[in-house]
Formats: sequence, structure tokens, C-alpha cells
Amino acid sequence: QMRAAQFVSLFGAGCSLPLLLLALISIAPPCVLARSKFVSVNMFANEFLHQQNSELFWQYLDNLAQRNDLSSMTDSAEYQLALSESSRLAPGSRSDLLRLWLSLRAASPTLEMNAQLGLNDADRCLKSLDSSGGFAVLPGGGIACTADQLDAKLAAANASAPLQLYRTDKVRLESAGVDEQQLPLTVLLYARLASGGFPAWHVAMTTLARAGKLRYAFRHAPPAELNSLQRRQQRTRLSGYGVELAIKSTEYKAMDDSKVEDSKEDSHRRHDEEDEVQGFLFSKLRALHPNLSQELNQFKQHLLDSSTEIAPLKAWQLQDLSYQAAQRVLTVTVDDSLHVLRDLSQNYPVRAKALSQIAVLPSLRAQLEANQRLFQQQLGLPQGASLLLVNGRPVDLEFYDVFTMLQSLTEEASLMDAATQLGLPASHVASVVLRSLAASSASSSDEKFALDFRDPAVVYLNDLEQSQVYAQWPRSVHDLLKPAFPGTMRRIARNLFNLVVFIDPAVKESADLIRYCEAFVQHTVPIRIGLVWAPKDEVGRALVRSFNFVKNDKGSTRSAVSYLTDIYSVTFEQGYSLNLEFAHQYFKGLYPDVDSKDALGDKSSDYEDQLAAGQAFLARSGLASAPAVLLNGGLLDTNAAVTNFEETVLTEIMRQTSELQREVAAGQLKDSQNVVDFINERPNVVKRLNQRLLQGGKTLTQAQLNAVGKLSYFVKNDDSATRAASLWLACDLATAGCRSHAYEALRLVKASAQLRLALLHTGEPGLLLAKALQSAASTVATKSAKHAVNLASKLCKPENWPAVSGIDEAAVGNKALKELAVHGMDWDAFAAAADSHQTRRELDRLSKFASTELGTPAAASTAEPPSLALVSNGRLVGPLPQPEVDPADLRLLERLALSRAGRAVAESLDKLSNTELASVGNDRSELSMRLSALLNSHPAAVGSGSGSSSSSGGSTSGSSATRRIAMPDGLQPGGLLKLEPMEPNSARPSLEVTAIVDPLSRDAQKMSHILLVLRQALNARITVAFNCREKLSEPPLKTFYRYLLTAAPVFAKDGSLSSAGSTVNFDGMPSQPILTLGIDTPHNWMAEVVNSPYDLDNIQLAAVSGSGVHAEYELEYLLVEGHCVDSASNQIPRGLQFTLGTVQQPLLRDTIVMYNLGYFQLKAAPNAWQLRLRAGKSADIYDIAAHENTDGETAAGDPVAVLDSFRSKVITVRVAKKPDRLDDSLLGDEPAQQSIWGSISNPTVSSEDRDQTLNIFSVASGHLYERFLRIMMLSVLKNTKSKVKFWFLKNFLSPSFIKFIPYYAEKYNFEYALVQYKWPRWLNRQTEKQRIIWAYKILFLDVLFPLDVKRIIFVDADQIVRTDMQQLADMDIRGAPYAYTPFCDSRRDMEGFRFWKTGYWANHLGNRPYHISALYLVDLVRFRRLAAGDRLRGQYQGLSQDPNSLANLDQDLPNYMIHQVAIYSLPQEWLYCETWCDPATKKSAKTIDLCNNPKTKEPKLEAAQRIVPEWRDYDKELRAIWDEFHAGKSAANGQQQQQPKVPDSSSGHTEL
Repeated sequence: QMRAAQFVSLFGAGCSLPLLLLALISIAPPCVLARSKFVSVNMFANEFLHQQNSELFWQYLDNLAQRNDLSSMTDSAEYQLALSESSRLAPGSRSDLLRLWLSLRAASPTLEMNAQLGLNDADRCLKSLDSSGGFAVLPGGGIACTADQLDAKLAAANASAPLQLYRTDKVRLESAGVDEQQLPLTVLLYARLASGGFPAWHVAMTTLARAGKLRYAFRHAPPAELNSLQRRQQRTRLSGYGVELAIKSTEYKAMDDSKVEDSKEDSHRRHDEEDEVQGFLFSKLRALHPNLSQELNQFKQHLLDSSTEIAPLKAWQLQDLSYQAAQRVLTVTVDDSLHVLRDLSQNYPVRAKALSQIAVLPSLRAQLEANQRLFQQQLGLPQGASLLLVNGRPVDLEFYDVFTMLQSLTEEASLMDAATQLGLPASHVASVVLRSLAASSASSSDEKFALDFRDPAVVYLNDLEQSQVYAQWPRSVHDLLKPAFPGTMRRIARNLFNLVVFIDPAVKESADLIRYCEAFVQHTVPIRIGLVWAPKDEVGRALVRSFNFVKNDKGSTRSAVSYLTDIYSVTFEQGYSLNLEFAHQYFKGLYPDVDSKDALGDKSSDYEDQLAAGQAFLARSGLASAPAVLLNGGLLDTNAAVTNFEETVLTEIMRQTSELQREVAAGQLKDSQNVVDFINERPNVVKRLNQRLLQGGKTLTQAQLNAVGKLSYFVKNDDSATRAASLWLACDLATAGCRSHAYEALRLVKASAQLRLALLHTGEPGLLLAKALQSAASTVATKSAKHAVNLASKLCKPENWPAVSGIDEAAVGNKALKELAVHGMDWDAFAAAADSHQTRRELDRLSKFASTELGTPAAASTAEPPSLALVSNGRLVGPLPQPEVDPADLRLLERLALSRAGRAVAESLDKLSNTELASVGNDRSELSMRLSALLNSHPAAVGSGSGSSSSSGGSTSGSSATRRIAMPDGLQPGGLLKLEPMEPNSARPSLEVTAIVDPLSRDAQKMSHILLVLRQALNARITVAFNCREKLSEPPLKTFYRYLLTAAPVFAKDGSLSSAGSTVNFDGMPSQPILTLGIDTPHNWMAEVVNSPYDLDNIQLAAVSGSGVHAEYELEYLLVEGHCVDSASNQIPRGLQFTLGTVQQPLLRDTIVMYNLGYFQLKAAPNAWQLRLRAGKSADIYDIAAHENTDGETAAGDPVAVLDSFRSKVITVRVAKKPDRLDDSLLGDEPAQQSIWGSISNPTVSSEDRDQTLNIFSVASGHLYERFLRIMMLSVLKNTKSKVKFWFLKNFLSPSFIKFIPYYAEKYNFEYALVQYKWPRWLNRQTEKQRIIWAYKILFLDVLFPLDVKRIIFVDADQIVRTDMQQLADMDIRGAPYAYTPFCDSRRDMEGFRFWKTGYWANHLGNRPYHISALYLVDLVRFRRLAAGDRLRGQYQGLSQDPNSLANLDQDLPNYMIHQVAIYSLPQEWLYCETWCDPATKKSAKTIDLCNNPKTKEPKLEAAQRIVPEWRDYDKELRAIWDEFHAGKSAANGQQQQQPKVPDSSSGHTEL
């Protein structure tokens, strides 16, 4: 039985973050669970509330400050208090999340970050910290150690030296009428919520803040136990990760025969947490039958033994396993189904035999296959693929860790709570929200608004349908459906893609665009390109006239374009000023006989019509200004188009290609049709794209919507249908522009049954027209909607203005007004209402609302030009100058409202009965508007941090909302597993969680456990649909798996937090197979095993004595990731180095930027970190120009990254070369190509290119290979005269090796470095541990080592060196980036195993040899200059998509890339391998590698002792050193042990 992994954080305080792997029934080491002076449940709870709303954080602090029992409360009591306060402050389903939040200890990084920031200041108050419970830091370095010192210290504070705060800090924004920005200073309180002194601190700080004397900032105080060993003893146990046991291939024996050094403490651990075996709870059985304890133990062992057999299955037994597992799950009780799914997927190897004996029902198979067809057709999910949806929101388990998912769950819960408060019944909230968002997502993605670009002002540079240049291309639109290489454009002689660019030729951005357009035409890119001239000044107009002159003179548009680009090459590129004088001079240079003033002059020019047409088209289009780029009418991001034209255009073309393919396949687009007309007659094409409507605006809050009260609306009909779009027009009806817009809006109402209109008059409330319109909406509309809207239309007509222009004029008796009456209306009631005080009060109220909330000018204001504001389903646009709004804009605004959730919400509400919506009465349209506003503003709906694109050219899509997916209609219920909420009648809404999964897949292993927890913790409604794979030919899973996540924290009897549920256990594991332990952590976690005497790569339980295998892991670092780009060139600055440090220690970590995506990574712990350019070339050549997703109070200066969460931190950095270093390169100038004779005459490396130390790199995993590694190191040291430094990949080393290596280094006087690199998330990841190790040997060579390491030699761990390796380090490898030894050809009896001599490899290599990866030299300088690492990763990314490629990854990849990244072939003597080499050559071998022999399968240990005579002597020598080290270690165990000190950069070994 295996018990896996407890995770322990190095930086958490309280009780550690453990991941402990134990085998048999051993228990995790007891954690110090006595009440911590630092961490309390209240601290975690308060951080949770801060995630919901910053104001809730302060309210919770206020409530805590009123209690006098904080220091005496148990963890359990604090937990109950937290649940109670959370339910009160944040009612609804969010309070359920608090249990999960506390169970995950999700706030641990925040608390630790606060502690780290406060450590230095805490030293100054150490004596009083326990009693006072905190300290306050003031500007200028002042500090108050007790609350009663605060006033005096405040008076002496230096306001000119403000405190360093970060965006994540909590600052109380309340003071008595004082502008927050004008407050004199900020005071930062570090406090412990569990201390008795906290209330005094909080009251004092709050009082001063409300008095306007300070801004109150809060952080949690660090612990008093500043000693690192004491803090390690109070670490925090973590969950939220997975552990797997992979069944290892036993083709080659790789187990060490050394004795395991275990401790009695670990070997006698026991646990009772998971005492269930095959449905029997043995802890309960023992309690019920204590006299049968021995028999129960025997029965339990029998069950364990009988269930752990791994029986090999025949091919025919594998085929239906996935369907058999689905049937097994679907035939048990609903409450047991998820447990069974988890058991089958996580314990597949021992469940496979029983599964194979299940007969799949034909009816079930048919239903599952019918569902699969729907998944493929509507969701694009292939067979076996997985999908997890939370309220329709996709959760990718490959990239989403549980902490990121928790953030999403919190947003979803907040959204549903808000929807419930609007009046939706809790039982229907999730379904209405899901349907609305899913339908809105589909509508938004389809409705990317485009401009009708058919206009005579467009000057086309080419025409694919008419020009002879494209005559040889196919002309059928059906060629779009033919296969093509991904990312390539199909060459079809039809105008399928039309690029229209609005140009001001006098500005550089337009110049760049014209050059790109010219290049596209010259290279016959299949795009029709047109220009629209829209110059802003006389220089631009002169250039347009000269363009037209040249075009007419040469008879060629392309010649005219070349004329302009020639001008740009002289001006923008050579530094000449592009002004009117230059334009004339350049023209005269080409046309000396033509009067330039006549040709380029103003009104007298022959080319004014085209200029006027261009300006008119720009005005009609609604686009702000030139330049602007349209592709098939869709507006592209102008900044992106200018800086990265090809990528921006081609990316959009690939997207639109899919749309055109669908239209061709559906028969909508045919060869007989005019393609341009077809494109411009799509439903999403409009005549005007007003960017203020598409991009601008904010959504009114529910409080603002409440403040406006009940409005009176105009609608088309008298029916009670739900109106999907609610439009408010706020303006002064005394202005002609406002009346004109009101008239157009009313015309729109009469044409649309989905729209309702409210007119908000912002001017004088006594205006007769305003009173008449208000009366029409509130009085006439109650009897006849048609009468009301027709009357309002008449009132707003321009010719009727004299009748309604009076101020304080009565409606009753007004003959002119009465003449406008609509036949059949009640005139008297209308007139009486118009003259009533109630109507005037309502107009006055609405005018004030529009002024305060919508920003329209107050009624008395006449200084500002007339403006208006538009509100569409709660989304405010404006105020805008009235001329900027066109009647077409109102139609666009309605379409936006409908596509941005409006239509979907109305349709969802219509499916509910009046009884279900009793709380909102008949006003469904109001609920529709409010719910649409909510869905267009809430983070869960629009995406965290999402927003409209900036710049003059942004997205014109209907919405930036997070994509939502609804399950297909028509799914067969027999193939679905449905679990209702555990509390179906709860007043809290339930999450809708849907999973599509293959029951025997890696996703099912994790997903099954998460679904169980979500149902328990959040009262979720769960639906599972099985997407089975058929005709399996190999086992679907080869691992056992556990996921550690509990629904709520567990408390001991004394009220303290319990360690229960903090350990992963593998019970009932088979005893004979060899297993490999692996941990599946969130991507940004860097964890390592710190306590296990066992070989975790080769676990065989039959050979383990005692309680089994146990291991303890620590979360060592969190990852800071980023992407870097040169802001000027938009290129990646290859070789750029960053450093990461704190204010006190600026240089703690460093890294190199990859050319792939400009990616970099740095390891860190919770703290506030500063990212800087490394001193040297990086800082000399570059400056940091900008950065995103950082945490400084401002965006200026060096980027600050605050690590206060377990979620990933990814930043973006833009750098710029210094003006005087524009031509400099980080990697140096490329050396001139050296002739072959020069290489021969200089066979060694020059002294300036030579390292001062011999650098050896190696990788090992498992005790046997670490034993080989130690021997390889000794063989290097025995034969090499130079100073040696070994570099080891720390990712895979065992604790015993890491603890031994400092002692080894001291004994033999060598240096070493432990390097780490986390596999980038964007790079296709291997799943098998051995293949991951192979990948690390080749994929990250350019970023693993510092730039000052010029050359490094990789030596396999199982190699013996017999020569001075400095010879290899100094070898001239003729300009190649690396040198490998070819495989031997001399041993003829192995010829049948030389795969590289036949088939693909023989053709690919040609006359080149296939090289072995056991030994190679890397010239890192050359390697980086050639971007070899980036090329290798790029090729790997493509090849690794095929699981059958790269069988020997570390060898196949460089050999495959030999034509792009050259390999220098080392002489054969550099590597002898008995498997492939003639034994006669061994005597001259410089190194001997213990290659696997595919013929004999000889174990490594036996081969080593037989092949290498000196191996036994090396092993014996090292065994003595090993025993000596452990003897000394045992002697030290009686004393208090300090953690090994991490050496500084000047010591003999480093860690990168």
C-alpha cells in the first residue's frame, strides 16, 4: 500500500504545506498544530472576503475589533465565526466557497508575503509585538510599536518620504469628506488578528483615517518566531495537487542494490484516514467488534491482496474498456457513481481485469455513440476528448490549477448571487445565466460587425478577378474546401479577401501601411487591396494629388504607389522632413516640365473629387481618423497592423477563411455570385461603425439602475412580450439635435418589437415638449402603446417644434398641440398629466439623474455645446456631441444590445412561468435589462481584466465576454450521469457543472475527484457525459493517481486545525510491479522531495520492509514567468538577461530570455520582487520601456511582481535600445566565416573563448543512476587536471544525493551547481518521466546556464571517463554549435538493431552518421548566436504532437535537425559502447558508456562491473565516503540541526 505525498511549503507559516508519499498504512509526520501566533483562521477568512470585495475586508476587521475574545478563540471557533460573518456580509453561494478556500489554505502566499515585507520593521518592535499584536510603519521610516504611540509618531512623520505600497495592498478609502488624494500621508499597520491587541490598533487607525489625518493601509504582521528552524516547524499543509504512481517498464533492470537508510520514526507511521477497502470501513468495524480485531485485519489484507493483481489483458479484452467503465458507473446508484468513476480511473491497473468482464449493453453503446456525434458536430470534440464547464465556462484542467479554478468559482458564485438579488429564483439562476451567456457567446462570435466597404472612394491596387496576373489561378470558391497546409492562404482568383486602408499619406504609420500593401501586391498575396485617401493637412493632400498625377501619367496604380514609397525612403528612413516644400521639390525632380503648383495645388487641381470622396467615406463610416485598416469590412487593431502587419492580417484571414468555408459548404456562397456583394450583404454588415458605440462606455451599476427608479417607455405594441433591448436617450429636447435623435429613435421603436425607449430630458423641466413626451409615455402608453409612440413621433417632428417649444406653457387648451393628437387617444387625460406637478417633478428628477450619473450637462448649464448620452441595456455611451451620433448609430446600438446578451436573456426569461417570476411581476423587460447589464459587467461574464481594445483600431466584435458553451440539445439521457444538488431546496443558487470525459483517461483521474468536492462544497448540480474511446489497442492508463482536495477544513477535538486530509495515500497497491512516483502540481509550483530514503523512481513494495514507502515534498518556489519584446522592432531581444530581487537584496535570481515567444522564468517565494535588467550588456544596451500585469503603484520604473497567490504570475516586459546603442547586439557580432584551412591551422579554442573552469553537465533520476553519477564524477576528477564544476538538473535528484553532494565536493575539491527549469506551459509536455528527462538534456541548453559559461560537456550518468576532459572542452568543432559522437558501426552482430541505417533515417541523414547523446560538447556562445535552442524547441513542438515520433527524444531531435543545426562528429574514440562497438576498440576509448543492450537486456549493475574494471574500485571508494557522511550525519542528529545554508555566488557551488 502506498501513501503518497504530503506537500510542505518552505514559506508557509502555521502548519506546513505537506505533500507526503507513504506506502503501506504509514501516516504523515505530525505537524505542529498548536495554535500559531501568526496564522489564524480569521486571517484566511478575511483574505477570502477581500477577494469578493475590498469593502467586505474592512467590515470584517471592524467586526473583529469589537470582540474581546480573539486571543482565546480556537481554530474551530474562528471557523464558525468566519462562516457566520461571511454569510452575513456576502450572502448566497459565495459563503460556501469559504470552506473550500480555508481547506486549500489559499491565502498562505498572501500571509507570507505580508510577513516577508514586515520582517525588517518587526525587528524594531520585537519586544512588544506579542503584547501589542502589531506595529505601524509611518512615512520617513518612523514606527509605532503600540497603538498609544500613534499620535506622537504621526506628528513627527516625514510626509515627503512616502511608504512603498503595491496594488495588492489593502487601503481603507474613507475619510470625513477629505479627498483621498489629498490626505497628508499613508500609515501601514502590521497586525495579528488573533492577538488581543488588534482591536486597539484598528480603532486608533480607523479613527484617524475617518478624521482625514491618514490613509489606513493594512498588512498581516510577521510571526515573532523569526528563527528559520522554528518557522519550518510551523509550516502550512497544502492541498490542490495530484500524485501519480506510474508502472515502470522492466525491460532493463535499473534498481540499486544498496540498503535503504530508513528511520524508525517514519517506518512506524500509521493512519486511519482512508480505512475503506472495497466498501468496508474497517475503523467502524473495529469499533463495533473490538474482539474481532485480528480477524478484521486478516480480512482486510485478503481484500487488499485480491484486488491488487495486475493481470495482463489480451488485445480483444482492451477494445471496449472505456465503454465498460461507463456502463459500470451508470449502473450504480447516483450517489455512488462519482466514487466509482474515481476508483476506476485512479486505480485502473488493478480494476482492468474486472472491467473487461462486463458486457456492454447495445442500447447504452448506441446512446453513448449518438451523444459523441453531437459532441463532434456541435462542440468539435473528438472521441476521447474532455471538457469541463462551470456554468458553461470552459475549465482546461491542463492549464487550470485548482487555485485558478477557485477564482473562477468565486466569480461565478458572485454572478449567481447578484442574479438572485434581481429576482431570479435560486433554482433557475444557473440555467438562465448559462443559457443567456452561451447564446450570447455564440451570437457575439458570429456578429463581428463589419463596414460596407463598397464605395467609389476606394482606389484598388489590384483585382484578383480581372487582372491577368492571377489568370492561372483557379476561380471556383469551392477551392476553399480543398486541403491546405495550416497557416497558408489558398490562391483563388476571386476577391474573397478585401483589405481597405484609410490613409493619411503624410504620417509615418500610413507610410508603413502603404509599404506593406505594395509588398503584398508585388508578391501576389491573394488579397485585394484598396486605399482610401483621408489626409488631414495640405501636405497629405499634395501627396494624394501627386499620386493621382503619376497614376494617370504612367497608367499604373502600382507606379503611383512606388512614387510614394520612394518619397518615404528619403524622408522617414533618411531623416528628411516630409513637408509641403519637399513634396513639391520631389515632384519637380521627376517632372521638371510640369508646374507643381498647378498639379499639386488646391481647388484648381483635377483630383479634388477623389479627395472629397475619401473624406466623405471616412465621415460616413464612423471611423475616428486615418489610418484605419479593414479586412472584408472588419476593423483591425491599427497599432497591431502597423507594428506587425503580416501577422495581424493573416491571423484575421485564417479566422475569416473558416467562415467562408462554412458558407461555401452550406451553399450560401456560389461561383455565380459576386463575392464582394455577398460579403457586404451579410447580416453583420452595417453602413457605419461608430467606435464610441463599439468600444466606449461603461455599464451602470445595479445601484445606479435602482437610483433612476421606474421609467416610462415607448414600445411598438401593447403586448406583454419581454423587450430584449432597452434604450435611454438623455439630451435637452430644446435643441434641434436632441429632437432629431428622439424622432429617429421613435421611428426605430415603431420598426422593432424587441426595443423599448425611454427619453430623459436634461434641460428645463417646464419645456412643453418634455412634459408632453413624459405624459405620452406614462399616460397614453398605459392604454395604447401605438397611440403613445405615434404621438411622440409627431411631437418630435421638426415642423411641429413651434407647437411644443413653450416654457411653462399649459397643454390643456393648447390648440396647436391638440392638432397633433392621434386619433382614438384620450386627449384630456394626456393634457392633464402633462400639466401635472407630478410630471414636472419627474422631469426634474430625471434631469438630475442624467447630470449626476450619465454626465450630461445640468439644465442650467449653457456653456457646453449640446450633447447627449445613450444607455443601451444599462451600458452608457457618452456624453457625446450631438453631431457625432447618426441615425444609423441608433440601429447599431440596438443590435449591440441584442447580441450582448439581450436577446439571449429575454428568450431565457420567456421560458419561465409567471409563478417562477412572481417576485418581478409583469415587468420582465426590466428584469431582462438589469440581467443583461449584469452579464455585460460582471467579471465572471466579461472575463477578469478584459475590456475593449485600446487605440484607434480595436475589436468590433459584439462582446469581449468569456466564452460560454451550452451542452448540445438532443443528448441521449441514458448516456448521461446527472446528480442533483445535495441541498435541492436551498435558497442559494447552485452551480451548473458539466463534464464530458472518457472514464479511463488522465483527465478522469483528476476530474472525478474535483467533481466530488464541488458537489459537496458548493451544492453543485453535476452532469457527466461519457466520451468513450472505442477499439482500444493498448491500456488506456498506466498509472495510479490521487488528487488531494477536501471540501472543508477538518478540526481536532480540541478545536485546532487537524492534519486529516492533508496526506495522499495509495492503499492496496500491487507488490510486484516497479512503480515511479510523480507529482502533478500547479504549473507555477516548483516542488522537491525533501524527505524519503527510498528510491522513488523504482518502488517495488515486495522489497520494502515495515510500513511501506513514504516521502515528503516541499513547495520550494513559486514561478514568475514573463514575455519580453523590443518595443521598437517588435522582435525578441535574444540573450537579454533579467535579475530578480528585493529592495534589500537586488540580485537573488537571474534568467535569460528565450527567442521562443520572448519567454523567461524566475523562481521566487511570496514577496514583492523587482525585475531589473542584469548589469552588463543587458543594462548597457537596453532600458525597460513598459510592463504589464505588474504590481507597482504606477507603471513607471522597474517592474514589480508581487507573489501573493498560488495562481500563476505572467508579466509582459517591453524593452528599448538606448539611442546610442541601436546597432549593438547582446550576443556579439557574428564572426567572419573561417576557411577550412584556418580551422585546421587553429585546432584549439582561443584563450578568450575558453572557460576558466571545466564545466560538466549531467542528469540522473533514481538511486541507481545517482550511484552511477557519483562514480562518473569521480572518474572525471581522477583523470582531469583542470578545475571542474559539475552542473546537475535539480528537478530529478533525490534528497539523499542533494544532502551528500556538499560533502562530496568538499572531499574532492570541486564546484557544483544545481540548476532548475520548469517546463514552459506553451511547450508540448511529455508525460513519461524518462522522456521528460531526455527532453531536459536537449531543449533548454541555452537558458539553463549563465552567459559566462562558454562551453559545457554533457556526460551521461552511467559513463566512465578515462581521459582529461579538458581536451574535449578545448576542441575546435568547426563552427558547429555542438559536437556528438556517432554510433559505432564496428560490432557486426548488432546490425539488425541499427534502425538508423534503413527506412526514414537512412533517407533523412543521407551520408551523415546518426549520433549518440551519451556525450556531447556544447559551444553555448555559438549555440545562442544560431538560436539553436529556439530552433530545437520549435521543431520539437511540431514533432511531439505525434506520440509515435521522437522515440529516443534526446538523440532523435538533434539528429533530425542536423540540416538546420549542424553537428560536429567527434572521433569514435571519445565514446565506447559495448553494445555497438567492437570490443577491440575499448582499449583506446576515452569514455565508456553503459548502453542498454537490446539483445541481452543485461542489468546496468552487472554490465558496469563486467565491462569497466575500475568501476568496482570507484564504487568501493565512494561507498566509504558515503558511509562516512551518514555516520557523521547520525552523530549530529542528537543536536539541533540547522537547515543547509544556501551558498552565495562566491562559494564553490551555486543554485540557479
